[in-house]
Amino acid sequence: MSPTSPPLPPSRRLLVRIVAVMVLAIVTIEGVILIPMVLHDRAEMRRRFFAEAEAAAWEAAPALVAALARGERPPFPEVGGAAVVVYDPLGRPLATTGDDPGLGPAAVALLARGAPVERGEEASGRCYLLLRLTRHEAVVGSIAVVKPADAMARATRAYLWRTLGLVLLICTFTALIVLLYLIRAVLRPVQQIVAANVATGAAGEEIIPEPKIPATELGEIMRTRNRMLTSLRVAREAVEAKNRELASWAQTLEERVAERTAALQQAQEQVVQAEKLAAIGKLAASVAHELNNPLGIIGASGEELRRTLAGVEEARRPLEILHSQVARCKRIIDALLDFTRRRPARPEPTDLAPFLEESLELLRPRARQEHKEIQLTVGAGVRATILPTQLQQAVVNLVANSLDAIPAGGAVHVGAEARGARVLLWVEDDGPGIPAPWVAQAFEPFFTTKLPGQGAGMGLAIAANFIHAQGATLVYESAASGGARMVIDLPGG
Repeated sequence: MSPTSPPLPPSRRLLVRIVAVMVLAIVTIEGVILIPMVLHDRAEMRRRFFAEAEAAAWEAAPALVAALARGERPPFPEVGGAAVVVYDPLGRPLATTGDDPGLGPAAVALLARGAPVERGEEASGRCYLLLRLTRHEAVVGSIAVVKPADAMARATRAYLWRTLGLVLLICTFTALIVLLYLIRAVLRPVQQIVAANVATGAAGEEIIPEPKIPATELGEIMRTRNRMLTSLRVAREAVEAKNRELASWAQTLEERVAERTAALQQAQEQVVQAEKLAAIGKLAASVAHELNNPLGIIGASGEELRRTLAGVEEARRPLEILHSQVARCKRIIDALLDFTRRRPARPEPTDLAPFLEESLELLRPRARQEHKEIQLTVGAGVRATILPTQLQQAVVNLVANSLDAIPAGGAVHVGAEARGARVLLWVEDDGPGIPAPWVAQAFEPFFTTKLPGQGAGMGLAIAANFIHAQGATLVYESAASGGARMVIDLPGG
């Protein structure tokens, strides 16, 4: 297969269309002009033939009559391209310049009617003229002048070709003038428009520069195009600006909806937590009221038994167990009361280094006894606005939980540092940490992973309650060692 030829440029296609239209116009004009002219010329040739033939026949009639009277060969008139025949009164040819055209019957009919002249045209296109010849009012014969059909056709074709050539010459000359004008007035400006469009498109622009616009009607079209594109560009920029504004509003709306949703969820959680705390408070108050007195009696009775049976070795161990369990019950009741009690207090700026050292001293004896270590890392001058008593209880609870979680030889790391207007205080251990599914429940009251009898599940809940009471937050993180890391975000002092 031959390769497909590349398409013509737009200007060439326009030129081809113009030439095709002009050729069609020339053919149409020639048809419109030539057909009436040919018909008119044929009628004109018939008229001229009849006029010339009649004039020649009348001019030659006296000589023909005299020659016929003397019995001589009659002279024939000269009619261009026509045959001349002389008939006797009976329609028989007496003399002819060619073949007998067979007009004898027509000549007899002419003589019978008494008409001097008869003109006619046959279906084949042959034209003839018959003239009666008389001498002293006596009919001596007739003369026929015949124009053959092929002679008429040749004359018509000659006229047609002459006219066709003349019209074609005129139309071609006119078409050339029109074509030159169109090339100058239309094609070149169109080429300039195409070239300007290509150049501006290659340059990444849309507006055609003014120096490239011709001073013609097409140039005005190009200026109109520039104005339209400028308007479209302005409209497009306005639409893009509105779209950006709508996108910004949509983003802002989504953020506000997310914030409001989070706030509602937090408020709902706070309401649920408050309801839980209220229920726990009522329960704690009831339990404390109902158990404190019996526990006091049991504790006093146990002390009395210890003094009475001080010398009885078999009773010493059971009495110690009784004393420790009574103390444990009192601690549980105190924890419940501390968790639900709302003590009005005013936060105060506090230097965290001595505060944390004093708080950790409460647990160092236990740590040494269990062969565990408590490390403190806090710089001098780190201050926070806190409720000292409640924060100390929270830190003690967090460190105590970490001591419970680590094995012998482990360590608990406590530290604090300033972060702008906030202070971060953390308690980190190298124990097993809190499993991910339990993190969300770790701060709820009575939730514990310890064995029965080893904890009431109130340590983290009380710590979180004390921390939230002073405008701080408590967050659980996984330590780098895999243990637990509790981070308290406090307001700076």
